[in-house]
Amino acid sequence: MEIQTRAYTKHSTPAHSMNKEAARRSNHQNLLVRLLGDGAPYPIFNEICYCLDVLDIIRVSRTCVGLATVYSRLRRTHWNINQKLLRFVDRPVRFRGWLGRLDALISGGFALQFFARTVWLDSDLNIYVNASGDALDGLLGDLQDHEGYNVTNQYFEDGNYTNSQSLDGVFSITDLSRPARGDGGQESRIQVIRCHIPPMSVILGGSHNTGVINVISSQAAYCLFPASTFGKRHMIILGRRTRQEHLYVEKYLLRGWNIREEPLGWAPGMERYPEQLPLECNKLSGDPKSTWKIELDVEGITPPSELQTRMIECAHVSIGRRPNSHDFVQYEIRPPFGFVSIVLKGEYLCADEEWRRWLERKLNDRIKTELQGLDVKDRPPFFDDFMYTRHMFTCDFDPDWKPPLNSSWNYYDDLIWEWFDDWRYAKHCYG
Repeated sequence: MEIQTRAYTKHSTPAHSMNKEAARRSNHQNLLVRLLGDGAPYPIFNEICYCLDVLDIIRVSRTCVGLATVYSRLRRTHWNINQKLLRFVDRPVRFRGWLGRLDALISGGFALQFFARTVWLDSDLNIYVNASGDALDGLLGDLQDHEGYNVTNQYFEDGNYTNSQSLDGVFSITDLSRPARGDGGQESRIQVIRCHIPPMSVILGGSHNTGVINVISSQAAYCLFPASTFGKRHMIILGRRTRQEHLYVEKYLLRGWNIREEPLGWAPGMERYPEQLPLECNKLSGDPKSTWKIELDVEGITPPSELQTRMIECAHVSIGRRPNSHDFVQYEIRPPFGFVSIVLKGEYLCADEEWRRWLERKLNDRIKTELQGLDVKDRPPFFDDFMYTRHMFTCDFDPDWKPPLNSSWNYYDDLIWEWFDDWRYAKHCYG
């Protein structure tokens, strides 16, 4: 009996310990919920979350139901775009209204600071805009008349202006500054970059590393490479660096990032199979699987059209090995080019000739369908030529032709995502 009793006692001890362990874990979980849950005092919640990096916040949000709202609550405070813009403008809502009207984008250091929830006092605000005349003058005038800025320099594409970013696609650069306010204040600097091509194309083509490829519109912010920038804390050099770009990139070493010439985990031969690279190198900029998108507060702001948002999110981003980089692996963002069609409302960026041809074939079939649906009197002069040629751009096509307003002409912008997924899948399967 004694042996049996001991056996019973010995058998019951682990169960008792397991109950204590479960109770201890439950108490810890309840403590986290009290500190970070919906009913947590905001000062405590705020201070704790500022000590967590982005990935930790996302992991905490996935821990249990009581903590599921941590990230969504922080979006209203830690990623409050109006609060961040107060460094540069006194009326952020009014300023963002200009961004929406001009379809302008913010990029550069400010966008990276926004995602990283930090402030670098020596940074400026870079605005990319494809506008001219009264529209651009309205933005510049508002900054001078209502925000206290003065134009300090203005450079044009034929001028001798050295910048850390490429001037490809840029017509002019206007530098504005505002004196420091109060004791210990900092001078505020804004740079308005006027483009004669879509601003997204200039940003992608001029970026010297993956960490700065972030854009902010009037209604959303996009970080195109969050896994490498915030997950691994490294930035990958894109293209050959000049001396000035070398100094520019080294700033990020002092700010806690690792600067790499190739993606972490690269091995010889990987450049032949871009999909195997640890860096997502063939994507649309709004891809929810690899892009971090933050919806911004749009109260008091007229948001851009759905078409403008789609043009940003469907911009094609492609990274490949730089030609003639024999000594060591160098990567570059392939310069995107605009793609237009009479069955697309917007202009979309393509950075790969194969993707352009795939898109063209898809659209050619739709163009033929739409042209055949028109009355004979409404058909364009190139109708017969196009119906018997293989490609739209090999016929005598009039780019200024528009379908009649009263026709049942259809547009296919909403299918670009589906076609891109099909193309990428076919590329993966068949090379």
